[in-house]
Amino acid sequence: MVKALVNGAIGKVTGQNVKQDLLLAGSSHLFQKMAGYVILMILTRHLTKTSMGEFFFAATFVSFFAIATDLGTSNYLVRRVSEDPDNALRYLSEVISLRIPFIVLSFVILNILSLILFPRLTLIVFLTSIYVLFEDFYSSFGAILLGLNRLRYRVITGITGPFLLLIFVFVTVVLNGKLIAILMNYIMANIIMICISVLLIYNKVGRFGLVWETSASQRILRYSFPFFVLMYLGLLFFKIDTIMLGVLKSTLAVAQYEAGYKLFEVSRFIIRPVAMIFLPLCSQMYARRAWQELKAVSQKLLLVIGVAGIGLSIVVALLSNLITSALWGTDYLDSAPVLRVLYLAVPALYTRLVGVFLAIALNMEKKVIQIMVGCVIINVVLNFIFIPRWGPIGASWTTLISEYLFAGFLLKIILKDLFFRSRTLGSQ
Repeated sequence: MVKALVNGAIGKVTGQNVKQDLLLAGSSHLFQKMAGYVILMILTRHLTKTSMGEFFFAATFVSFFAIATDLGTSNYLVRRVSEDPDNALRYLSEVISLRIPFIVLSFVILNILSLILFPRLTLIVFLTSIYVLFEDFYSSFGAILLGLNRLRYRVITGITGPFLLLIFVFVTVVLNGKLIAILMNYIMANIIMICISVLLIYNKVGRFGLVWETSASQRILRYSFPFFVLMYLGLLFFKIDTIMLGVLKSTLAVAQYEAGYKLFEVSRFIIRPVAMIFLPLCSQMYARRAWQELKAVSQKLLLVIGVAGIGLSIVVALLSNLITSALWGTDYLDSAPVLRVLYLAVPALYTRLVGVFLAIALNMEKKVIQIMVGCVIINVVLNFIFIPRWGPIGASWTTLISEYLFAGFLLKIILKDLFFRSRTLGSQ
């Protein structure tokens, strides 16, 4: 499938090196996903379903605060570094200096809220917040490597955390460790991943440090704020279902839904490497005003990725019972209908994800934000109607409806813009 994507979407435009990078990115991302799902397969058989629901709920709750510490700076770094690689280390220094205070503040606020709103989950949320914030902090180091086209270094650092976590969790389960011990594994793996990233950048790219400059922070926030809004709305769009299930139903309902949703997320392993390669590439085309080239790449990407989504959704819909029981165990067979409905949304999901990074390359963040706000509102309203009546299945149908609405509106504005630019401006 990845090979078909490469051959169909790239053609003669980008060259053999990009094909190799895309395959490398795809392989590394597949490894990370596989490691994560092997870990979940182990945990669903080791922990109770209630504990898994608490784990999923805590991770989702913390994610809403962790993404606020990114502030959209990861996409900002990729764009700025790809446009101005000579000043890459300065951009990284400015970004991590800005992020650290926000990480500390978010950590304090989310744990206070957890103590007030979910006192039963206080310790779980506390430990989860540490590992999620460290994991999110890594994105800054990964972003500079992507912007510099140091994909191999990005792969090395990116697979370190999942690889170590897999080992740590396996040992902990053999020793009959419970959820608290497993969360400590996540913390250790992410700390080590960041340390390796820092050392690699120091040795292979150069030294960086902290830069406490108000003007630099203001400049970053001004440019990155649209990315932050996009990311936050995207998280709301993806994960508000889980939070609403936990509040309106129970952690058992969260476990049932998330067992299906985690398999829905794995479908994105195709899109992530595509974005890693084509976001800097399309940004460079935009900077060069190569409109015909950008239009050709965009059309091929959207077409091939849409066809791939249709094929994948049909296969998983037919095999949902087998897949669910094989991966999570028979206790999670009630997640099969959730998985079936969610995978019907995969063609729209693929179109939307590719469309978002194309829109970022085209500097159309504001239009995407407008679409996302509307779709998030629709998502929340439908969840309030569907979840109390149908629980996790209702949340699944909400996701499907929202995905197709989002993809349709996004596709319309992107294709309209590309056809206008290529027809009236041509290539420069």
